[in-house]
Amino acid sequence: MVSEEREEGFLQIPEGLPIHLIDSAADLDQHRHLVEEAAVCAIDVEWQPDTVPSSATLVQLAVRNAAGSTAALLLDMLALSLEESKPLLQDLLRNKSTLKVGYGLKGDLRAVSTAMGEAHGPNCIAVVQPALEIGSLQRLLLAKRVPGICKAKEGGLAAVVEAQLGQKLDKRLQCSAWGSRPLTPAQVHYAALDAICLLMLLDAFINLAPPQDHPINASAADADDSFPAESCPNGADESERITQDVSGGAEANLLDDQLPGDQGAHAAGLDALPADNAYAQAATAWGSRLELKKGQLTRRRKKLSKSARPKLRVEGQDGWPDIIPWASEIPSPPEAPDQEGEAGAQQPFIPPQIPKFACDVMVEGLARQLRLCGVDAVCPDAVPKRHRHLVHRWLVSKAEENERVVLTADRGFIAARLTTQAYFVQATTKAAQLEEVLQAFNILVTQDDLLSRCVKCNGNFLPEAVRGSDMPEATKPPQAVVDHHSTFWVCGTCGKAYWNVPQLRGWLSQQHAWLFA
Repeated sequence: MVSEEREEGFLQIPEGLPIHLIDSAADLDQHRHLVEEAAVCAIDVEWQPDTVPSSATLVQLAVRNAAGSTAALLLDMLALSLEESKPLLQDLLRNKSTLKVGYGLKGDLRAVSTAMGEAHGPNCIAVVQPALEIGSLQRLLLAKRVPGICKAKEGGLAAVVEAQLGQKLDKRLQCSAWGSRPLTPAQVHYAALDAICLLMLLDAFINLAPPQDHPINASAADADDSFPAESCPNGADESERITQDVSGGAEANLLDDQLPGDQGAHAAGLDALPADNAYAQAATAWGSRLELKKGQLTRRRKKLSKSARPKLRVEGQDGWPDIIPWASEIPSPPEAPDQEGEAGAQQPFIPPQIPKFACDVMVEGLARQLRLCGVDAVCPDAVPKRHRHLVHRWLVSKAEENERVVLTADRGFIAARLTTQAYFVQATTKAAQLEEVLQAFNILVTQDDLLSRCVKCNGNFLPEAVRGSDMPEATKPPQAVVDHHSTFWVCGTCGKAYWNVPQLRGWLSQQHAWLFA
């Protein structure tokens, strides 16, 4: 049993809820029945922040059986051997009578797969069913205007917890040394709460939206391909803004105002547990089949690559630029697939050295995503719809004067052929748009490219990090941030200061793991 550390002002683990740190085969055998008897299991994973790809060092399981008994199990992946941890995880993830709940679940399970190695990971977590992505559920219930479902102000689990449960989730230890042992009591408490809060959220959603009355299409519920996750807690202002850019897709901004019934609708803790069969109903109405086979991921990427530049997206135009200023050879759009389903022959294309884009205001989120990956992407200020021609003029001038390719989702702009350097973006979410553009233009992103450009203005950072005491008052971060961080990376154009950049780069590489696959 592990003792809890409590701090006022944050969400707390319910009094008396047992937390078990499992770091030996004996501990695992003693508590195995808790996992085997679970009706629902919330899963969270911790890893060393700067490791790429992310490899799980701690797996947190918050389990509850049909009688309502709840416990938290923390599996120490550094202490347990694969022979000890694999059977338990394999049985859990294959058990169709246990609902598996997570936030960014697919990314967490990939980290578990990496920790188990090539020979063990795919066999252990090839298929997870039933699985429920809690962030996707919240957005879908919000879109259905279910009374009491609250809109998160920002991206990340902490924002969902604060909006729905009415209390803040302490994320200050998110980027702590999860690869070091022994774990501190504060780390144990933090890790357990990250899993337990998922059960709290699920209970709140079940009480507000009974699953049998609010079924959700399984394919829609499995909507975590954009890898929503929180950034490092240090430097909260900037990291939370970056988190919102990365994970706040179209679904997260469906409603601008709170829904009726939001006030006082928070569910605090585990006081009101759902009915005995509620989790089975949730598994049926909200659960989905989650597949993590490497071969399947490869096939999916190939499919995306073929459809990145489909023919005839706009009537009379293929939405593909005639001129790419930085490329020595111009690729043609892919030919139709052959009978085996593979893409037809394509003209060789030398990857660009310095790609540059001018993004329409319709894909402003894509511009920020590209900047996060170190790609030069400018975007005009928003203008009223009646002044749309001013945006068109700006895009054309940037394309011709600065040798950029225009990225737009405006079919009218493409059909008008205002420039020969325009690409029609078909994807609708920011994460999918980023993948589409990088694959379409064969842009290779390295670890060093991440967060190498100012996300706000597209400027370059100063060559050397700047001490907080040396920064001008006009651009100096709050004193509390300066006291906590010794150096800052400053944009040479707008003066925006960034901190905790190494950890943020590691976090970005984890959320965009497909870039380096």
